[in-house]
Amino acid sequence: MTQEAEPIRAPAAERRLEMRDFRFDFGVAQGGLPILVFWIANNMGPTQVAIVLALAVAVVVFVRNRQSGVIRALTVVSFAIVAASGVAGLVLASDKAFAAQNIVSDFAFAAIGLGSLAMRKPIIGVITRELIPGLRRLLPVDDRTFVMLTIGWVVLNLVQAVVRIYLLDVMSANTYIIVSRVFAFPLNVAFIAAVFVLVSRRVREERLPVETLQREELKPDA
Repeated sequence: MTQEAEPIRAPAAERRLEMRDFRFDFGVAQGGLPILVFWIANNMGPTQVAIVLALAVAVVVFVRNRQSGVIRALTVVSFAIVAASGVAGLVLASDKAFAAQNIVSDFAFAAIGLGSLAMRKPIIGVITRELIPGLRRLLPVDDRTFVMLTIGWVVLNLVQAVVRIYLLDVMSANTYIIVSRVFAFPLNVAFIAAVFVLVSRRVREERLPVETLQREELKPDA
């Protein structure tokens, strides 16, 4: 029996955008391991031991990360924040100082977003074009959709930071770790969905004039 050849998929820029076009690396999900280790260890023993274990896991995750480009750069920023939070937690013997790392990340990413807008290279455009290389031929990094999404990303991070500051003030570190992430999860899922929908719509808008021009060129002369 002959085996059927798999259909060749056209580049994302030449067809309808699909979720499988995103180059998701499950290694990114490993970034949640350090705080998980900290939460478990902090429930079972001294805070200092929990922080040391979490930092050790963070180093392993960072070394194993194979991302490149701007995603790698954001990973470096995240690792630096975890490391700084670990040092603060050890010096102050405070589990809240270590747990506050996602608040620092929120403010840091908001600042990165604002800086990217000032440089006319909105971070969402850079990330999206890195995840879907086919978009580079169709949408410029400073496309209005990427600008709008980056502004939304900045606002999202600032809102998360403010709410998390309140939560950390009224909760224990262990409770905060769970509640702050449960609170942020649907917001981030909604934002990712918005990126997919709005970028897909923008791709269709940009591709339509090209397809119309191609059909006009194929028409026989009268």
